[in-house]
Amino acid sequence: MTPSPKTFPLRLATAIAALMLVCFVSGRMTPHLVSDTPSYIDYRFASADEVARSVRTPGYPLLIRASELLFSSGESSLQALVIFQIVVHAIAVTVWLDELFRWSVPRRAAIVGCIAFAVTNTFWDHINTIATDSISMSLGMIIAALVVRVWRVGNSWRTTIAIGTLVIAVIAIRPAYLFLMPWMFAAMMFRPAGSAYVVGRTRWFDAIGIIMLPLVALIVWCGFRGSVTGDYGILPFGHQNMAAVTTQLLDNDELADLTKERFDPPLADLGAAIGRARWEVMDMHSRADSYMSLENRWDEMTYSIVIPAAERVIGGDVVVQHRALSKLDSAIVAEYPWRYAKWLALAIRRGVWGSAANMVMHPVYFPCWIALAVWAFVWSTRSSVQKNAIDWSPIKPLVMVTVSYALMKITFVALTSPPIGRFSDAAMALVPMLVGVVVAQLNSSR
Repeated sequence: MTPSPKTFPLRLATAIAALMLVCFVSGRMTPHLVSDTPSYIDYRFASADEVARSVRTPGYPLLIRASELLFSSGESSLQALVIFQIVVHAIAVTVWLDELFRWSVPRRAAIVGCIAFAVTNTFWDHINTIATDSISMSLGMIIAALVVRVWRVGNSWRTTIAIGTLVIAVIAIRPAYLFLMPWMFAAMMFRPAGSAYVVGRTRWFDAIGIIMLPLVALIVWCGFRGSVTGDYGILPFGHQNMAAVTTQLLDNDELADLTKERFDPPLADLGAAIGRARWEVMDMHSRADSYMSLENRWDEMTYSIVIPAAERVIGGDVVVQHRALSKLDSAIVAEYPWRYAKWLALAIRRGVWGSAANMVMHPVYFPCWIALAVWAFVWSTRSSVQKNAIDWSPIKPLVMVTVSYALMKITFVALTSPPIGRFSDAAMALVPMLVGVVVAQLNSSR
């Protein structure tokens, strides 16, 4: 069915009301502060230097400031921010429902799929968290729906601007969503069979066009940081996390020898400093003997070993520290490429099965999985079931976007960090929708 544009506001209002009710009943309306929250609330806009040197991008702090301008008290402003995050997620649900309808997914299957998506892990765990997890996931899902729309009707300058603006917004909120740019490029180059094209445009034209606006914004931002700090990266943070991974791929002697051979003082002493700190804090001399050992030590390695060691050797300037750790990471990957490649492969696998396990244990999904197992047994033994009655063609785009989005995001995270929990759950947010759509279609084919 093709929904009327006039009914979109009604569907959106229904989604907002339903999600508000879910949050109220489940105790998710109250703002929840986490360890990252102060870095967003206390973000300083006093000078260009402070903005350029911050380890946070200004997107989420700007939302907090806007909420504070509209509401006088701190509690009211944070409550308004939670409501805003719920509304953004409701928009994502409604946009996807509309797109599934337009791809001729049966009405019941589309609704079931979007209900499953509405309470996805990231929503359930982080919708009221004063941090970037929930809102960035929801914006990423809206962008994914618009990409699927381009597959269906072809691209236009309006769609390109809308997608580009949303990509800029989500990267400004959470830089980990930089993966959207290569993902969108690939999505334009490798479209499902039967996709629409605008006459006179090639895949290359659409692929380059769809990333042009965020690419220009990214260059402007990096140019701003470079002119202020001399560092042309997106943030003076990221290689701290990566160093907590890469240094665990070496034992203390290898680490000390590598920096002595590759660098001049003071950077030449960084490997030995990290090794000493690792020995003193964690009683660790050998390299990590398994993926899980590395993952379990990662957080402590970042904040108790790598960053303090860099401060002692390099100094307190976070920009200089970041550049030094960038050189260290590059040297380790260049010297031990197979160790890093093995880490990357294991991390991607861990991100996929870890998020799958989280979905299985989701308090809403868990009873559904049990019911689904019972239903599947009954369905498979019924002689009256028309097993070939389901039409898979409307589901193929959803399969493509679900798999490609998840793998691209998890891979991007795994380059620098273990793709654990909240990092990978957002990557697989469309999986419950896909399962819901398929199951509902199978049920309707009986």
